[in-house]
Order: sequence, then structure tokens, then C-alpha cells
Amino acid sequence: MLGAALLLACRKEIPAPTPTNDPHFDTAWAVLAEKGVEAFYVEDDRGDGLMGNVRRAKSTVPVATVHPSAPIPPTPGLPEETPPEGIQRTIRENLMGIKACFLRVSRDSGQKSGKAIVTFAVAPDGKVGNVRVESPAFGATALPGCVSGLVGHWVFPPSQKGEAAISYPFVFVGS
Repeated sequence: MLGAALLLACRKEIPAPTPTNDPHFDTAWAVLAEKGVEAFYVEDDRGDGLMGNVRRAKSTVPVATVHPSAPIPPTPGLPEETPPEGIQRTIRENLMGIKACFLRVSRDSGQKSGKAIVTFAVAPDGKVGNVRVESPAFGATALPGCVSGLVGHWVFPPSQKGEAAISYPFVFVGS
């Protein structure tokens, strides 16, 4: 119950998209916002307490774009597609690694805030592939590589089809 109360207290609305110098990134961010996908907020260590350093915004539904592929024979007991709550749980369980990447980069490069869109594929066995991190604000830093390396090792709940592509926005806030 305390954990649920802390999560509710840490919700934060996504600000209106701030234009970057990358029109492709701005368009991708706007598409995610139009679909109601809320970003995970990752703050530096000067946050406001226990869960203040990693914040999840209002909605918890990721955007999944499924591309047709060769049919996979059904496996009894597995859901057809990876359930959104399984995707959310896996991302939440791994947020501290994302925060560690951000803290290291903000300390080493001086880049204190920015946005990123992490796109990846989840295979039927739950393994991740084709990880791409778009982040104009952190493009000249090690953040995209660090996050990409972490996400590439995540394992999601298995499903019959898997998801061809999942895009998730992150907002990094530092001081």
C-alpha cells in the first residue's frame, strides 16, 4: 500500500514538447504525445526524496508498432502479444540502470537535462533487439550508448508473437 501511495505521489505530467534542432525527433516525440504515451522522468540525486528521483508520468501504456512477420505456431499458455503491464513492469524494474547512465553522463559531460526516445524490438522469447536511442540533447555524450547497452539486456515476458517495435519516451532532469 505504501509503495502504491509513493508511486501515485510521484506522477508528473509531460510538458509540451520543446522543439530541438532535430525535426525527426520532434515529430516522433509529438506522435508519442498524441497517442497518450507518458514519459518516464529520471532525475538526478537532488530530487525530492525516496521515489523523487525516478518518476513515472500519468499513463503507463507503451506504444507498440507490430509489423507483420512469418506466423509463429501458438504456444499453449503464452499470451499472443506481450501484455502492456509486462512491458511496464520490466521497464520499471530497470529504471535505476537508466538513472545510473544519466548520472554518469551528467557528471562527466555537464549535460544536465534532455529527452530521449528508446525504441526496441521484443522477440517472442522476451529478448530485446534492434535498440535505438534518439536523444538530440545527449547526442554528443555516452548516454545513448549506455542506455542502448542496458536495454539490449532486458528480458520481457515471452509471448507468441512478440512485439516488433516498442518506443518509450524518457525525460532526464538535472540541476
